[in-house]
Order: sequence, then C-alpha cells, then structure tokens
Amino acid sequence: MIIKVYNGLGQKVVKSQGIFVLVFVLFYAISFACWAQPDKVSQDELKQYYPKRLITSVELLAGPSFVFGRSDDYVQDGKLGFSTGIGLEHDFNSKFSIKVNFLYEIKGFRQALGGVNMDSGYARPSNSIFDLTLNYVSVSSLGIYHVPITRISLGCGPYFAYLINSKIHQETYINGSLASIYRRRLLTNELYKSYDMGLTSTVAYSIAFKKRLVTINLSYNLGLLDINQPHVSSLRNNSIVLVFAYQVSRYSSRFENFK
Repeated sequence: MIIKVYNGLGQKVVKSQGIFVLVFVLFYAISFACWAQPDKVSQDELKQYYPKRLITSVELLAGPSFVFGRSDDYVQDGKLGFSTGIGLEHDFNSKFSIKVNFLYEIKGFRQALGGVNMDSGYARPSNSIFDLTLNYVSVSSLGIYHVPITRISLGCGPYFAYLINSKIHQETYINGSLASIYRRRLLTNELYKSYDMGLTSTVAYSIAFKKRLVTINLSYNLGLLDINQPHVSSLRNNSIVLVFAYQVSRYSSRFENFK
C-alpha cells in the first residue's frame, strides 16, 4: 500500500506506511501457522518441543506512551504517543531470554513559544504552541531476566528506528485569542534525520491466561542520537511506554514461574 501526500510547498512525498502493516499481518499469520496446536497436546509434550525452536514466544504488542524531546540544555514539553507491533522471543530457560520487538511508534514533543506580535503596528503579546509528530518503525533487541518465583522480568538493550514521516502543527494566539493555525507535512530529512538510535530498559509483570501469557511492560526509551539536522540545536527522542503484550504461542518455559 502506497500513500501519496503533498507538503506545504506542493511537492509530492511518497510514503510506504503500509509496509509495516503488511509485515505485522505476515508475522501474525506465520505465528498462528507455527504455533497453533490441538488442545489434546499435553504441556509436558510442549515443554519438550518448544525449547528446541528458535522462536519460543510470539507476542502482539500495543499501548500508549508519553513522549518528549531532550536537548543538552532543556527538556521539551511532553505529549501522548502510541506504540504497536510484534515481539519475538527465544527462551534459553525459565530465567533468561532474548527478545526482538518490531514496532510502529508515534513520537515527538510540544513546545510553548512566547513573543510580541507587531502586525498591527503596535506591540501585542502573543504565544504559540508548536507540536511535532514523528512516526517511526523500530527494532529493539532486549536481554531479559525473569526473576525466579515471581512474575516480574527485567530487560534492557539497544533500539534502531527509521523515520517514515513527520509533521508539524502550530497554533498562534494573540491577546489570548487564536489567530492562526499552521500545519505541514515535512519532507524526509528536511528538518529531522531519518534514523534514530538509543537504549531501552523495561520492567514487566506477567499473568497466565488460558495457557498463554499476558504481560504489562513499562519501558523507558533513551535516545542517544541528535535527530536534528546539522547546524541546529540538539534534540533527542525520549519516551515512557506502557505496552500490553498478548502471547500468541501456546507455551513458554516461563510458566514454571507460575506454579
């Protein structure tokens, strides 16, 4: 699926946002094809079979986030974002695993700007609210430690993100009244770099539900790269994410923690 959009200069920008949707559906279909098992199969049989596979757990992920920008001198105002995708995990045993997440993420920040408007020939107080939205597809690789005799797990690792589109929304107020609204979709690499890298740390709590795991993940993503173009003040992505994960696969060695 190809989506064609035009920026404020009338230039065409082609974005293949549907690629992520296609990949998501493909992984979803593969997961069911690989993991669906008859109900009569015992858990003992599954325990002997699944640890031999490269992917021992497949999860569907979705949840809200609080996103904000950070520079060397200050932190931008935050706003709500969103993350959704799929997670693939390999359990080495009931304590250690490695997990790879493929996500679509909405990031950005808000910034309040104050000033004076002189359009009428005399000074009038004005202020603007600048809202930036950055849409990424990202891949993260996390080492996970499952705390024994608990339902808690801890993890950390790097992430890499690619910017698929971005847009700005600015509202200007004069004497407390809305004076203008400015919106524009940005060209790739116009103001912000098309890639981002950073570190992710997470703490999770899992419950067993009908032979599957449902997990609540609280993560913090720390951007390490300056996403602004050169000769512009530095800016790094940051986000706090609350993700709900539903396990598609029917067995995980982590069920030993639920006895």
